[in-house]
Amino acid sequence: MEIRSHPPVAARLWLKAAKEVSLIRLPRAGRCLAVGLLVLASGSGPASARGSADRMLERIAEVAAELHQESWGKAERMTRRLVLDIQRIEEDPTTVSTLLGRTEVWRAVALAGQRELDEAAWRWHVAAALLPHLELDELGEFGEVGQRLVEVVSWESREVERGSQITGPADRSFVTPGVSRRRPVVLPSAHRPRPASRIMIRVLVDVEGRPRAPEVLFSRSGPVATHGALDSLRRWSFKPALLAGLPVPFLTLVSVEIPRR
Repeated sequence: MEIRSHPPVAARLWLKAAKEVSLIRLPRAGRCLAVGLLVLASGSGPASARGSADRMLERIAEVAAELHQESWGKAERMTRRLVLDIQRIEEDPTTVSTLLGRTEVWRAVALAGQRELDEAAWRWHVAAALLPHLELDELGEFGEVGQRLVEVVSWESREVERGSQITGPADRSFVTPGVSRRRPVVLPSAHRPRPASRIMIRVLVDVEGRPRAPEVLFSRSGPVATHGALDSLRRWSFKPALLAGLPVPFLTLVSVEIPRR
């Protein structure tokens, strides 16, 4: 489908195609994708870059079709390849953020379909960092699988609340969590900042020392770097916080370094 020449028509065609594969079935479900579609249709950037972004949208639609056929494993493999390819296109940050975010939503659904719920929840939080208006409501179209994901993300929210209520150092019996293993951020060289930079992330360390429910608090880097930082943090391991000798969930701030070019 050649749509680059007429941007307003492109937007209508893409929205129609999105509806046909159930990308936009609920009033809120397609909001973030629709914004990205309109950005792409505005004609900004070189024609070759717009063509690359158009192809990414086609592939995102293909993933959605696989999800509605409950081809969870195939859909998840498709999203992994998509993420790598989106990171290589030359586009404005808003478009890249929208493409990456939507891909991560579908990846979360695919993982939930395979009952890999911890990883699915992490991918949902990655998507939320890239799509500010993302809401759990849109998972309703995926039935039982969507409900699984809603439940684990909601449980993590309660754990975040529980972790925020622990007084920490004010209690002499409290031992703060510590990092036992860090992983480097791996990025395409074009997306590395010229000076090294850092991304501040609030994360819940659970009773087993695993990071959960990340929230990006500060970043001057682009969406690819933010995505890479969250991917890196997922592979970190922590020593859990202790209260009176027992492990407890605890919110902590971590600084993830983005390597320079």
